[in-house]
Amino acid sequence: MAFRSEAVQEIAWGGNPDEAVQFEEDAKKYHPRASFRIWQQTLRQHAQPWKKETLEVADGFRNFLVESRLNKKYKG
Repeated sequence: MAFRSEAVQEIAWGGNPDEAVQFEEDAKKYHPRASFRIWQQTLRQHAQPWKKETLEVADGFRNFLVESRLNKKYKG
């Protein structure tokens, strides 16, 4: 019913989440990532979140449709 355009976003993370955890030789101590250099992720195929006002209008429209359908059903 509503198609929205893609909103490409760049997200900065503290280290690459895909890098493996590094264990020390005794296998008891580990380091989550050796480096927390900024790692950039490009988020694609997502739209901006819906605005509160838009959601309220859509909810009102849905309620109107439901009530209209119920009135038609019970009034004949």
